Amino acid sequence: SCSSSTTGGDRAPVTLETSSGAPAAPRWVEFGPKPMEYQFAFSDIASGRVTSLLSLDASTIVLGSASGGIWRTTNADSQGADWNPLTDTLSNLNIGALAQDPTAPRTLYAGTGEGNLHGVSREGDATSYGIGIYRSTDGGLSWSYMPSSSLLQGMAITRIIVDPADARHIMVATRESSITHLSPLGLVVSADAGAHFHVVQALAGQGVFDLAQHPSKPSVVLAATASSTNASGPVSGQIMRSTDGGATWGPVQGLPTPTSCFRISLASAPSRPDRFYALVGSSTGANGNGFVGLYGSDDGGATWVALGPTAAIVRGLANTLSKYVNVVAVDPADASVVYLGGVNLIRVSGLDFTQTANGTVTALTGSSGPRGGGSDNEEDDDSLFAGSPHVDHHAIVFDAAGNLIDATDAGPWRLPHPS
Repeated sequence: SCSSSTTGGDRAPVTLETSSGAPAAPRWVEFGPKPMEYQFAFSDIASGRVTSLLSLDASTIVLGSASGGIWRTTNADSQGADWNPLTDTLSNLNIGALAQDPTAPRTLYAGTGEGNLHGVSREGDATSYGIGIYRSTDGGLSWSYMPSSSLLQGMAITRIIVDPADARHIMVATRESSITHLSPLGLVVSADAGAHFHVVQALAGQGVFDLAQHPSKPSVVLAATASSTNASGPVSGQIMRSTDGGATWGPVQGLPTPTSCFRISLASAPSRPDRFYALVGSSTGANGNGFVGLYGSDDGGATWVALGPTAAIVRGLANTLSKYVNVVAVDPADASVVYLGGVNLIRVSGLDFTQTANGTVTALTGSSGPRGGGSDNEEDDDSLFAGSPHVDHHAIVFDAAGNLIDATDAGPWRLPHPS
């Protein structure tokens, strides 16, 4: 059971020494709510699986957990973060996505139903379905159910976007849950700040694993779609693009054939608005799908090319479980640097859209699988592995100070100044 306040920082950051003997910058810091009372929590530093993150300011973080609801800390920048559970009395604690209204920063949305496909079965965990959306208007302190979102009953919500050009326009990405055996709704939208929602028929019947909106052209939206896991036959996935705010959609150019893909994650580059990245999961592979590789677009998502040393990227991610752990984030200041999460977390730097095989892969976490180091394109930052996060990475955000916040199967971790 959850207490009213849980401390997550009694473990000091890993401190290293430089060649001169002076302390180096601290590396990974575990700061999640703990301990977790669970049969698989082997020590008192365990936290549960985190599916989503919001960094509201330098010290305030809101997290969504797979089955423990929503938590908030206001001293995330300290060594010992104090966390408060905010939703213990609500009827569904399976959180799949969090979003902030960019025009009203204290207004937050939480989508229920976890979209990560668990285990090795194609269906995933039957307990992860949701009931719709909760909303907060006080920065996450209190939450209320949005009755208009009841059409999402039985779905898993994977992403919510509030349009910065018109906050009444809310886009909700959904995929199906195996326990309900419902046809996936795909993309669900509201044009009136959540008073009403409707299904976008162009994407109905498909799961949507991710959404991304153009930072300076909000009418351009990308959706990472996938075939229903409740249907028979092989799975498939692709990226669809809209130039009218999500009313109409068409496929993009340059990706592998949809039948070779499944789960795809998307991210835009804050410092270069026309640039998007996609981490493409495979439709085949051990333990429920490997990775195809990293793809990029420099024209607002219309056309794509394979980027980076693909073999090193796939190996660095451990090439497994891409339907469960699959996330990409772009460095806020450098559009040529991305962070990719699978079983492991890696950084790919020096990406060049004119010489697409270029780039250096750096392992940022330890692993139970391969860490790389097998070619000139791979590096291991061994200073990171002592005390590095648990495997399995689900979400990445950057706080106001530029620190990387990583959501894992064992809570949130912070990497100061990751680049």
